[in-house]
Amino acid sequence: MATSDLNGEIQIWFLRTGKVVDTLVGHKEWVDRVRFSPDGKTLASAGSDGTLRLWDVGARKQSALLAEHTGPVVHVAFSTDGSRIASGGGEGDSRILVWDAASRKLVASLRGHRREVYGFAFLNGDGTRLASAGQDETVRLWDAAAGRQSAQFELFAPVSDVAATRDGQWIAASTQAGSVQLIEVSARKLLEPVRVGRLAYASNVRFSPDDRYLVGGCSDGRVVVWRVLPGHHLAAAAAGAEHEGRITGTSISPDGGTLATCAKDGTIRFWDWKSIETSLDRPVP
Repeated sequence: MATSDLNGEIQIWFLRTGKVVDTLVGHKEWVDRVRFSPDGKTLASAGSDGTLRLWDVGARKQSALLAEHTGPVVHVAFSTDGSRIASGGGEGDSRILVWDAASRKLVASLRGHRREVYGFAFLNGDGTRLASAGQDETVRLWDAAAGRQSAQFELFAPVSDVAATRDGQWIAASTQAGSVQLIEVSARKLLEPVRVGRLAYASNVRFSPDDRYLVGGCSDGRVVVWRVLPGHHLAAAAAGAEHEGRITGTSISPDGGTLATCAKDGTIRFWDWKSIETSLDRPVP
């Protein structure tokens, strides 16, 4: 596991002991996001110093510095086949840049968001389609191969994050107004939103590996789980308040065994996702 901090350092953890085994140093300012490649051999980091950096996990050293952004880099993601990397710009540079992971060359510059890009998700394995969430209150769909926007949805509040199902046919979008909404990609259709709470919003969302649940890490420290019902309607299934600050990251391990959350309170918490699924699947008496 990897975490980042306001000092620009990245910590590599050995989960069995819960201890930091190495620290990667290179960024000049704080690091907003870190993501492992699907094969776990490369770590990408998005820095407020305007750089996207790639790290050789085995050698524990920087392998590339990509400095095409003209402002802070606030988000990064790998396509599921690991062939593409996307980086999102913050204030002053609202582009999404798509990189070839092998050659480290820029292959697309996607322009459209008027303000900071808060998150994005690839919609297919080879990284040619993706969805993005913006401070400009929109969710946008992109054809990265053609370098153009293919659709836009107005959500009337800053969109804090987006997540996609494995087949890329459905997107979940969370807004800072406290709503979570599903979008059917092929039909370009917005479904009715559900509410997170009166005074909270989901700062990040993730589908479970089997797409049966949607997990939201919330601004009030709660973890909320929605069941994805037939017809892709959302029904609140569970909620728990554990963190004492806004949850900044939510991730489910590829094997579906562990849910990890990190928050502004400086803590990382691990959850037995299998046990959570079992309890949610249990028939109600």
